[in-house]
Amino acid sequence: MAPHQDYSKNVFLNGLPSWALSWHVDCDGGEHWTYDDVHCWEVSYPTCRTGRKQSPINILQKDVQMVGKSKFLSRVDWKPVADLRVQNNGHSLQVTSDMLGYVKLIGGDGFPEFYDIAQFHLHMPSEHMINGRQFAAELHVVHTRQRAVGQEKNTYDSFPLVVLGFMFDITDTESHFLKQFYLGEEPIKNQTYKTAKKPIDLMRSLGPALDGDFYRYDGSFTTPDCHEQIKWFVFDHIFSMSLPQWETFKKEFPFAHANRPVNAIKDHRLVKNDFEEGTPVQYDFFLGRHEGRNRYLPGEYWILVPSIATIVLMCMIMLAVFVRENRSRLESAGGLVETIGKISYNRM
Repeated sequence: MAPHQDYSKNVFLNGLPSWALSWHVDCDGGEHWTYDDVHCWEVSYPTCRTGRKQSPINILQKDVQMVGKSKFLSRVDWKPVADLRVQNNGHSLQVTSDMLGYVKLIGGDGFPEFYDIAQFHLHMPSEHMINGRQFAAELHVVHTRQRAVGQEKNTYDSFPLVVLGFMFDITDTESHFLKQFYLGEEPIKNQTYKTAKKPIDLMRSLGPALDGDFYRYDGSFTTPDCHEQIKWFVFDHIFSMSLPQWETFKKEFPFAHANRPVNAIKDHRLVKNDFEEGTPVQYDFFLGRHEGRNRYLPGEYWILVPSIATIVLMCMIMLAVFVRENRSRLESAGGLVETIGKISYNRM
């Protein structure tokens, strides 16, 4: 255990330092990681210690730099999907599918960017805290950027990711959504899965949060390698879950905690109800996802230019083809030259 003076320096905001929540005293490195040795992650993954935008964080109202009026619900297009597998991967309960839908955001160039759901999983207790409060569970819905049809997952084009965080707290009311994870029933054994009994409809289950307030910041993965290209959206609507559902999860993951402790605010920019995105562009012709052009729209008086030019051209043509009749031709026409222009009446 660390000396008393070191302990007091590391305890702040009524929270314990990461090493106080770890099972291992010595860190031996290696690629295998668990939530029992969070303080050891930095040995094999230095970004977990040196990163300036690490997640999760304690979201404090005083750190919010701007408050907007955006609603997330208008950006979501999620579909219900049946026969999804709920897997115990050793760290969490996770559902993986690329058929659940997408989120649309505006990129820095003003064009829309689409982020497809890749998977969603649970943490207990919550990873993020809101105004110093930690919740019983947090659901993460992970989206990867799709720049082209048929794009491979986990490539350079997949980043940045968009991750949505939803909070659950223990009440007397059971969560019908978490029942689809078989919480409150027989636990799912490690490295096995069960098939959801009914279609999973994220839009219907999480709609109340999507229509409410949310916090936005750029952060990182909350698991190794702590990569810092994540657009985080954390919603402050709190869903209900029952104590038996929480107890089932603890049987499946008997860690002291199945979450990464919060990190200090460093280079994070925290805003509320705003997407922190580019300004949408509008073109007459969209030629692709990231290019377009407008039709040239001249002023209304430019219509006079072709009209005047046409009149001038017609005058020039008339002058060019005009030929004056000479006197000899007029006399050869039966002497009409003598009578042209002369009028007489009552001549016998």
